[in-house]
Amino acid sequence: MWRNKSPMLQQMFEWQKERIFARDHAETWFMSARSWAKSANDEDLGLTMAGLHSDYVMAILDESGGMPVPILNAAEGVLSSAKEGHIVQAGNTNTLDGALYHACVRRAALWKVIVINGDPDNPLRSPRINLQWAQDLIRTEGRESPFVKVILLGEWPSASLNALIGPEDIEEAMKRCYREFQYAHAPKILGVDVARQGDDASVIFKRQGLVAFPPKKMRNVDSNQGAGAVIREWNDWDADACFLDMTGGFGAGWFDAMSLLGRTPVGVQYAGKAHNSMRYVNKRVEMYFDLVKWIKDGGQLPPCPEILTALPATLYTFQGDRLLLEPKEVIKAKIGYSPDDTDALAQTFAEPVASRQPTPRNTRHKVDYNPFEKAFEQQ
Repeated sequence: MWRNKSPMLQQMFEWQKERIFARDHAETWFMSARSWAKSANDEDLGLTMAGLHSDYVMAILDESGGMPVPILNAAEGVLSSAKEGHIVQAGNTNTLDGALYHACVRRAALWKVIVINGDPDNPLRSPRINLQWAQDLIRTEGRESPFVKVILLGEWPSASLNALIGPEDIEEAMKRCYREFQYAHAPKILGVDVARQGDDASVIFKRQGLVAFPPKKMRNVDSNQGAGAVIREWNDWDADACFLDMTGGFGAGWFDAMSLLGRTPVGVQYAGKAHNSMRYVNKRVEMYFDLVKWIKDGGQLPPCPEILTALPATLYTFQGDRLLLEPKEVIKAKIGYSPDDTDALAQTFAEPVASRQPTPRNTRHKVDYNPFEKAFEQQ
């Protein structure tokens, strides 16, 4: 960005795919990008910085919260022969086993640590973090929430925060293509997420067994319009069940209108009790983990950029022995919009559903021919 703004920098520096260098000192005055494979072991990680030796050198580690410690060790090795050397790293406090934690906690005496936070009560808080949003997050989640500590306060949580799933798994699910006879026996399920604010969308997501179909979105619809759209989809597709988001009471009008039209959906409270309450803090966590398991077990996703962005951005941690998901408001702040599509699809896992009319097995290969029919007629 800065190079593009400055004709002087454009004249002085050449920018290649993995290297930026000064035109007048190409061999000694340069910046190079280093990467490593996800499957790399400690030895391979250590080789990431191999060959970097100079009198004046600086290593920059960005997003180092989840960066492996061997990378940091290798960077420190670069300083061994330098007349002047520096390491600068930046990241979030989301994990207790990465390079950032290693430097800021275990080896804090060797580092200058600068904490940037959005604490509403801190006069030195970052002005880039919305004050009202920060106050609302603390009010609803509490200061001891691991997500508040990481996202807002810049503090270390009691347990590491982890991503639910990687984008690679989601991209693979979007490439799958099942034939109808492979999932025709499964129940047809609708998941309906009701918009809470003007910039959010109400979403209808259809899923049958291992196949999820493209979602339908609606904006700025009232309860009657939304209920009518769901009923039409319900009737046209002959769905076996419909799960409607009732969190916060926003779906109550939809529920009543659908009941008047002869269809009764199953209300879902995200903060409600999970079936496996020994493992999950609430219903929302359980549905999301069931969704992730479905994807990894072979689920087929439609092309949906919102899910590809939102689901990998969703983090989890532990509250005692139970799994806890970060608040929806935090996800919305990170990705810039509400994960409505992901919520609607997750709701299709709210309860187990049985098909009303199970399809007989192997119907695709059914044959009516009886080789003994004529023999019986002659007898």
